[in-house]
Amino acid sequence: MIENKKLAMSLDENGFVAELEMKDDPYKMNWVMDADYLRETGYQAADKLFGYFDLIADGKTFSSCKVRPQIKAEGKKAEVMYDFPDVKVEMIYDLGADEEELCWQIKLQNKTVKKLKITEFGIWISFAYVMFRDKNVLRNIHNSAAVFPSISKKYTKVDLVRRDGEGENLGMYQTEGETKSIGTYCDYVNLFFENVSPSLDGMLFHKLYLAGGYPQGFQNQDWIYEKEGFELEPGEEKSWKYVIVTNENEQDFYEKGFHLNHAKIEYTPLNIIGEQVRIFIECPEKLKISSAKAVYKKKGSLKQMEIPVRNEKKKIHIL
Repeated sequence: MIENKKLAMSLDENGFVAELEMKDDPYKMNWVMDADYLRETGYQAADKLFGYFDLIADGKTFSSCKVRPQIKAEGKKAEVMYDFPDVKVEMIYDLGADEEELCWQIKLQNKTVKKLKITEFGIWISFAYVMFRDKNVLRNIHNSAAVFPSISKKYTKVDLVRRDGEGENLGMYQTEGETKSIGTYCDYVNLFFENVSPSLDGMLFHKLYLAGGYPQGFQNQDWIYEKEGFELEPGEEKSWKYVIVTNENEQDFYEKGFHLNHAKIEYTPLNIIGEQVRIFIECPEKLKISSAKAVYKKKGSLKQMEIPVRNEKKKIHIL
């Protein structure tokens, strides 16, 4: 167990995050999927726990759930290292950089003397999006969250909202590297003939894709989210960072992101053909908008259109 003023987490010996709690939470909610609950209810999803990953490098598949990693915990930091023949993957969980945040860093290193092509790198971020097989309705209210991802190449964020609408929620913000997309896996059992209410028992697992995300050769019409991989030179290391911090509500979720260098964006909720669409972007001090463009698909080909930008004090107004 490692902890700071606000959060506490523990790692399983197999490398996944077993517990993540807010220390002042009266319900002691575990914000990640519980391996014990999966075993108790017979779900075959133990390979999708928080921190497990799948990696394809030069056609070779490496899976974290099939090996035992090296784990080092000291003070408020824990390091999980997977040492494969061709690559090394490290997960660093740091609760000491900020007393109210969890900084999660992911490192991937090419151990070979040749260039490696990474075609897939997906890491499970299995927060507790679960409907418990339990007639105790309060458990489903106080110990379960809905997950709302907002996907961006450099500014992906995820809002984790507790179902009771009380107390604090969690937010996860990308601060380094590039995110391709977030995938979702659903596992459930329909218990209607056993119990009318609650009749649905199940959960959603989310997966963070840093490369790939589709089977090799798979063709689809998704032109919004990238699925390309990347290359690592001999000995090269690539890094990604995400910060997990509590929030009081939706507004606070965006405020916390603003302090982590994520712009705040407001826009008209409904687009009407022939009418103007207004977008307001408020940038942190480190960011500046130089231009804007709309990307859309028409008759099978991608189009781009430059959009005028107007500065209005602290906000950028895009027509």
